[in-house]
Amino acid sequence: MKRKWHVQRLTQAYPDGEQRWDRAYQYLLAWATAIQTTNPSDLPQAKEAFDANSSLRPSLDDQPSPSPND
Repeated sequence: MKRKWHVQRLTQAYPDGEQRWDRAYQYLLAWATAIQTTNPSDLPQAKEAFDANSSLRPSLDDQPSPSPND
């Protein structure tokens, strides 16, 4: 016997919901401003790891030929 399911979603208002959204937005603005004003040399640099399965190579372009007709 198959049952028919009916999904019902209700929203519930919280009294502090607007304040929470406002605080989250202020944090987001502060975070974006901090990123824009941060000196890139101050950020920690991740070391590159070699992956044998990677399709990237040290050089993306071929070496130039000695003459334009080659």
